Amino acid sequence: MSSVVAYSIFTFFYGSEPIFGIPRFMFNDPRELIFYIILAFVCAGSGWLYVKTFYTIKYKIFFPLKDKVGLMWATGLGGLSMGLLGWAYPQVLSGGYGWLELAILGQMPLMAMCGIIIGKTVATSLTIGSGMSGGMFAPALFVGGMSGGLVGKIGNQLFPSIVTQPGAYILVGMAAFFAGVANAPIGPLIMVTELTQGYGLLAPLMLASALCIVLGRKYSLYEHQVENKFDSPAHLEDTTINVLEQLKVNDFFRPERVTILDERITLKALTDIIANTNQLYFPVRDSEGNFSGILSIHSVRNWMFEENLFDLVVVRDLATKPAYVRPDYDLYQALLRFVDTDYGQIPVLKEDSSDEIIGLINREDVFNAYAKAIKELRPEED
Repeated sequence: MSSVVAYSIFTFFYGSEPIFGIPRFMFNDPRELIFYIILAFVCAGSGWLYVKTFYTIKYKIFFPLKDKVGLMWATGLGGLSMGLLGWAYPQVLSGGYGWLELAILGQMPLMAMCGIIIGKTVATSLTIGSGMSGGMFAPALFVGGMSGGLVGKIGNQLFPSIVTQPGAYILVGMAAFFAGVANAPIGPLIMVTELTQGYGLLAPLMLASALCIVLGRKYSLYEHQVENKFDSPAHLEDTTINVLEQLKVNDFFRPERVTILDERITLKALTDIIANTNQLYFPVRDSEGNFSGILSIHSVRNWMFEENLFDLVVVRDLATKPAYVRPDYDLYQALLRFVDTDYGQIPVLKEDSSDEIIGLINREDVFNAYAKAIKELRPEED
């Protein structure tokens, strides 16, 4: 909702034109995919340099400096260094969108692109590594765009009949670079699609982004990024579902003889049956032999000492709704039935049968199976 409101207000005042005033790019020649593959390798290399430089400056220079002179002086030194770098090389200041637009339009020399890649990498590392506030997204797009621009410009000079739109490589480089260093392919892909106002670069975008993710899987711009969503507390519910869906009821219930009650059994006879079994929940059949409900021992407790009702109350009066699982069900389906009914045991019916009960599965069986599976997935925590 906040995104929709913000976008609507922005476009009301400023219109919906993209940030870059650029021509519409299209991908038409399959031979050009070779150059986009090269672009992926170049972006992966510059991405590795970007990430390693950031962590080196942050942990090898400014962290020890903070311990010695304090955060204020370390941050001040970072600001001074950034100011001197910006004074000597102003292209590395701000978001760099103006320089990117010049590069897209073919007005940026090769050496200037190389200088910006190195300068922006150092500038970002000095700013954020020293403890100052700043973002990583825009600088990453800047470096990625210039990395792609190198490939596009060289490709256009050597093979002008194939690489006819070198500016397109800057846009693809932005997306591929960020996809690689952040392990996040979807956002940059959508962003470039919006910038170009079409899907003309979709094929090279997908190819270059996928290759960059594969090539850069051992490093990440975000140091607290987890391996997958199942390691994230935000996706704990997904973890539970994923694990339980891989486990089957057949492997965790105990096939055994189950005491089944006729719904016409009186309370007096029921007390004798309960006294001779360890079951806590009893499947109930109707007069025609159909599985019609479940009787919990907790439902019987309030009536067991009412001797004047022994011959009046029958099982049908105390039973509750039926619930069951089958051996081929996964444990997540079983968990949903336990949650829905609050039963401690649920009958397991034979496959392709609506009445033949072959055992009971306990709620504790599901929890224990889940705990065991999680333990096996994370042996390092033992």
